[in-house]
Amino acid sequence: MSYFARISGIAVLGVAALAAAPIFAQAQGQAQSGAQQQGQMAPQAQPQAEDFSSDQLQSFADASVKVADIRESAEASMAQASDEEEMTQVRQQAQQDMLAAIDDAGLELEEYNQIARTAQTDPELAQKIQSMQ
Repeated sequence: MSYFARISGIAVLGVAALAAAPIFAQAQGQAQSGAQQQGQMAPQAQPQAEDFSSDQLQSFADASVKVADIRESAEASMAQASDEEEMTQVRQQAQQDMLAAIDDAGLELEEYNQIARTAQTDPELAQKIQSMQ
């Protein structure tokens, strides 16, 4: 597995694993229920590399490094946690830190996840992002 695929996978899974998924799922659920109420459930097309600007890709590259660092730190802290409550606190703090890192890079969570998903299936995009890190 390439370095970028590992980092982007870690980033997407790290955010999801550390409880950002409920935020994303809630937003998705609201969007889907709104579309269902209107009777318009159009399938979403996978974004293409051309859909992202160089600025967005650089922001993603910067954020993905920070997210991976936060995830690694949180995993180490969780391994040393004495009980479930402490693990929950570590998870919540890591979630906040990851979302802040994505936000500080100028991206929305959905935009960050779209770039990561696209890069996982587009080796040229993955290479371009890797060269930005």
